[in-house]
Order: sequence, then structure tokens, then C-alpha cells
Amino acid sequence: MLGRGSKCVLSRDFISRFPRCVSTKYPRPTPRPYRRRLFEAAVLPVVPEVRVVCPSQKEYLEEKRKQYEEYTDIELALVDHVKKWIKTEGFRTIAICQLLSVKGPIKWLAKNQFRLNGLEFREYGKRIMKKIFENTPFQTLYFLFDGPHNCYLFGKDAESITAVIRECKKYPWIEPLVIPVKEAEELCKLRSLDDLRSETLLISASVPLQEISTSLGTITSSLEKDGREMK
Repeated sequence: MLGRGSKCVLSRDFISRFPRCVSTKYPRPTPRPYRRRLFEAAVLPVVPEVRVVCPSQKEYLEEKRKQYEEYTDIELALVDHVKKWIKTEGFRTIAICQLLSVKGPIKWLAKNQFRLNGLEFREYGKRIMKKIFENTPFQTLYFLFDGPHNCYLFGKDAESITAVIRECKKYPWIEPLVIPVKEAEELCKLRSLDDLRSETLLISASVPLQEISTSLGTITSSLEKDGREMK
């Protein structure tokens, strides 16, 4: 055994077997292969030297803006595919929902349950959804597409709102965002949305036609007066 003040002497055999007595976290720097160096030396007179120039702040911001606004070919193909899918399936309603963290098998079972109730569960990025609904009435909902984690439930009729509220209550990791919950629950109490149509017809029938024509005439005259003042 070696004492406290003794020195540790390594033999040549030990050094030859273990030439690097350092941690494996530090790899040994190896030069480039000989063929690679020979190739670079051969093409050096032909290939121009590339100079790395740091872009200005204006150029950097312009490049970032292009990356954010312009779409790649893959993204445009996905947008066309989703548009055709919506038209082919005949979807008429969409629910934008907030999606929380959930395990894959649970989400997969929930997708099947949504499909059994006439709903289609989809997840697309905010840029894709903005491009899909560009120049449409849904364009006013752009602020909802900016959420970090959103999912979308597509339905084929107005009665699917009831299915959205009923099914989303079963899962704590999904929450509708578009329709207020209180308003949607009131719609769910109805047997069918045809009841709303019948109530609307009864209300419109109870109002005399003379009052409707008078109010329309007043609105028209006020608009004409405002137009003359603006001129």
C-alpha cells in the first residue's frame, strides 16, 4: 500500500493500454479524413470562398416576417386537403376547443367516441386554420386560432352543438371556446333547433306589417340624410 506522502508511478504498460486518462465526455479531436482534405485542396481554385456576413437587423426582421407570412408547398397542400375534406363530408358547424395535456390512448378513445356521436376531432396548427378560413366569415375568429393548444370538432348539422357540450363535459382536458357555455346549455334543453325557427316565425307573425314597413322607412330616410350630409 502507498502512504500519504508517496507518489503514484504509472508503468509504461499501463500507459500503452490506457493512453487517455480523461473522461469519455471529452472526445479526442481527430483530423478530417485524408480524402476529404485532398478533395478540398483540389477544388479550392475553382470554388469561390464563401464569406459569412452577419445580416443587419432590418434584413433579419424581413426574413422572419417572410417565414411567418409565407406558406410552404406542404402547408398549402394540407390547406387544400382540409378544404376538400370539409366540403366532401358536408360539415356545417365547427367548435374550437382548448386542448390540455392528455395521454395518447385516452385521446384516441375520445376521438372514437366523438365519431360515434357525429363529430370529427382534428388538430391543426394556427397558421393552417387561418389559411383555411381566409376570406370567409370565420375570419373574425382569428384570435381564437392563436391559442397554444387547440383542437376542432366538426359537425354536419346544427344539432351537433348538443353533442359537443354533452361530450366535452365527460373529459376534463377539452373545453369549448366559441359558444358561451350558458348559451349552449340553453340550446341543449330544446328538443331540436327547429323550435327556434318556429318561435322566430311566431314572433315575426305577431308583429304588424305596418310597423315593420314604418321602421324600415325610417331607417332608409335616416341613411339617405346621413349620405347627403357626408357629401
